[in-house]
Amino acid sequence: MLAHVTCGPTLYLHVGTNKTATTTIQARLAASPDALARRGLLYPKAGRLPSGAHHVLAAAMHRHPPPDLRDVPPLAAQLEELEAEVAAARPRGVVVSSEMLWRRERHRPEAMDALLQRFPRTVVVLFVRRQDAWHLSRYNSLQRRRGTASSFADFVRRRPVAFLEGVERWAERVGAEAMRVRPFVPEAWRDGDVTSEFLAQLDTELQADDLADAPLHNPSLRWDVVEVLRLLGEAPIPDRERLVGLLERRFAERSPEPPPPPLTEDLFLELRARHAEENRRLAADWFRRDEAEALAFPADPPASTGSPDVELADVLPVLSEVWRQRIRLGNHVSALRRRVGRLERRLAHLDRGRVSWSGRVRRLLGRPSMPGSGKEGSGERREDAREDAG
Repeated sequence: MLAHVTCGPTLYLHVGTNKTATTTIQARLAASPDALARRGLLYPKAGRLPSGAHHVLAAAMHRHPPPDLRDVPPLAAQLEELEAEVAAARPRGVVVSSEMLWRRERHRPEAMDALLQRFPRTVVVLFVRRQDAWHLSRYNSLQRRRGTASSFADFVRRRPVAFLEGVERWAERVGAEAMRVRPFVPEAWRDGDVTSEFLAQLDTELQADDLADAPLHNPSLRWDVVEVLRLLGEAPIPDRERLVGLLERRFAERSPEPPPPPLTEDLFLELRARHAEENRRLAADWFRRDEAEALAFPADPPASTGSPDVELADVLPVLSEVWRQRIRLGNHVSALRRRVGRLERRLAHLDRGRVSWSGRVRRLLGRPSMPGSGKEGSGERREDAREDAG
């Protein structure tokens, strides 16, 4: 047993943050065991999802794991499996990666201790992204995965982020000298590559080219597609990926130039006022001297005016094709009614004086007209650990 050991491999704990290419890094590490082994590194299979992330291990330590990770093996069993891998490989370093770990206060202290005490030394690696870009990426990803009826501005204001606090919490646990905090800025990365920059934090000369390639994970959607998904709201869509793919293709055909992100001048200025001092302290305390401006907000706000307009002419043909291709929008007619009703209310101003939006959609979908438009959904889902893993 490795508890309270005084010699052995270093634990490199990659805790995110989310929306900083973590999924790509994890996939490449998982696909490159031989290249890592040649440099004395182990990326263990224990506690790992097929995607490459150690979310199973993180969930076993979490106070409130997400629903799809509640029935994971007990932590003790996972740590036994980890110990067996370490004993067989005898590496100089063990890399564990899960962005579910970056909010340390969300984990049971005794569970985290059970992991950390099995190694004589722990190094915590995390990347930090400027907050406006981080929120945009997070909102885009959330709409792709499950949807939310909230506008981007409401989403940002309801779910603030505090990177400096998260860094300081980890520093309290492992010591400031064990922290490797890097800006998510290509100009600051080794060879301009985030994977190479991550590998540099592992005290190795291993390069990104030494690892297996991985497909692009979580690519950003066009912002007009994001707006359509927002209008559909949070109702479950079984064939969500097929719907997203269809929307991406059709909107790209209609307008090859994608619209700008929905970051308005007012929201940008609000974020800059909220985080400017935090980012200055992050850079001063944790970055290199030449990176003092890495997370500084630009002087000029973006030119965006908010969420892009979605025209009926854009949406109707797509919904017609959805039905022809038998893309399932939901398991119950009631869910379809709610979505159609919500779209009717939000897009009615685009179709005044013509046949009602709901009637047109129902005819396209082969549904009889139904009185009433249904009630709104249950509202914004509460934030859970799975968003950290997004």
